[in-house]
Amino acid sequence: MKRITLYILLVFALLSCEGSQDRFRLKGEFKHLQQGEFYLYSPDGGLDRIDTLKIKGGSFDYTTELTGEATFVLLYPNFSEHVIFAQGGDVITVKGDARHLKSTQIKGSEDNELLTRFRLENQDKPKAEYLKAVSSFIRQNPASRVSNYLFKTYFLRGIGAEEQTTRQRLYNVLLQAQPDNSQLTLWRPEIETRNKIANGKLFPAWELPTSDGDTIRPTDFKDRYLLITFWACWQSKSTGLLHHTRRLRRFTNKQLAAISYSLDVQQTMYDMRMKSDTVDWPSYCDFHSWNSPYIRQLGIRNIPYSILVGPDRKVIAHSENFEKDVLPHIKKAFNLK
Repeated sequence: MKRITLYILLVFALLSCEGSQDRFRLKGEFKHLQQGEFYLYSPDGGLDRIDTLKIKGGSFDYTTELTGEATFVLLYPNFSEHVIFAQGGDVITVKGDARHLKSTQIKGSEDNELLTRFRLENQDKPKAEYLKAVSSFIRQNPASRVSNYLFKTYFLRGIGAEEQTTRQRLYNVLLQAQPDNSQLTLWRPEIETRNKIANGKLFPAWELPTSDGDTIRPTDFKDRYLLITFWACWQSKSTGLLHHTRRLRRFTNKQLAAISYSLDVQQTMYDMRMKSDTVDWPSYCDFHSWNSPYIRQLGIRNIPYSILVGPDRKVIAHSENFEKDVLPHIKKAFNLK
């Protein structure tokens, strides 16, 4: 009788842990991968660190404290990523093939399954058709977290002039369906003032106080080309901007001025990166990440991001794609091959 009672209590404890409302669990299975490491970070504060997921026997099982909602990003060794919508109490499963990561399926909640279906159905479409599919999805699912994510990713930042009207219409669709969503409210000034960062327009005045009591002002670099880079330790793709900056400053004999703007939340990680990458140009971090007032002022919603300002303080180029959209202008300005 005692054994039966203990067994029942054990089963009840396991079930209680599985559905705990202040815990989030992520389980994964991958073919053609026996061991390795994936990484998990959160762009909206769900984690204040980058967690390592250990792969053993082709699988992993990860649990973290979480109350409310958060967005996680699963980062693979080849730097491809998958977005995961998390909520306290959720148990989300990730199943894929290490040789075909694009086909990975994420299940366990309506939002994750909805995004998985959309991704698998549209991932091979050309950009123009893909944007049409995103627009259609948002209009059909205006109250979904997936729609907010797709809007932020494809329409909030880095769009061309032809998508400006579509962005405003989609934003209005989201607002009508989610009038009490504070995140959408925060996006309003970014949408309305997006033209503050526009090629040919003056870069806005800044005053960034540093930890040593100094002040960084873009206006101090007049008559010089200025490269401003936005990055964070928790976004591995973005840290490459430090390498690009250091290399370009060497090739231009430091005639290219630079400002590093970190969206980190942990000072220890930030300080280690500054030291390991030998950052000898002005750098700023207020450890508020996306809540920094300067980030909101500029309307930047994703990293890596780079802005090239000319000697006349006018924006020459700005983009998430440094090598494609910004680097060619630097090479031209300094006659680099």
